[in-house]
Amino acid sequence: MRAVPAGSAAAKRPIDLDAIARAGFPHSAVQASHDGIQENVVILFHGLGDSAANFLRFGAGMKLPHTSVLALQGPVAVLGIANHGAWFPAFEDSGDEIAPNPQETRRVKGMERMIT
Repeated sequence: MRAVPAGSAAAKRPIDLDAIARAGFPHSAVQASHDGIQENVVILFHGLGDSAANFLRFGAGMKLPHTSVLALQGPVAVLGIANHGAWFPAFEDSGDEIAPNPQETRRVKGMERMIT
C-alpha cells in the first residue's frame, strides 16, 4: 500500500456522501479521521434493525490513525423503527418475521439486489 503524505490533496479528500446516497444508501454517515489524514476508510454494516448512526459512533470511537469511518445504512425500512434499516426484507407487512423455509426467496432476492 502506498502511503499518502499528510499534506497532500489525497490525504484531505472527504468521503462523498452524495455519491453514496446516489448508489442507494441515502441514510449513511461518515466521520473524517480524527487526525485529519484520510488515508484509510473503515466501512461498517449494521445488523437488522440498527442504524448507520449507531455504528458511526462505534467506529469513530476507535480513533484509528489516518482512518475515516463510513457507516452504511441498510436501504430496507424496518416497520415501526424510524431511521433504522435492514439489508434485505425480514418482515411481513403485518410486522411478523418472514418465516424461513426453502420456498421463501424474498430475503435471498433482497441480498442479491444489494450486491448487483
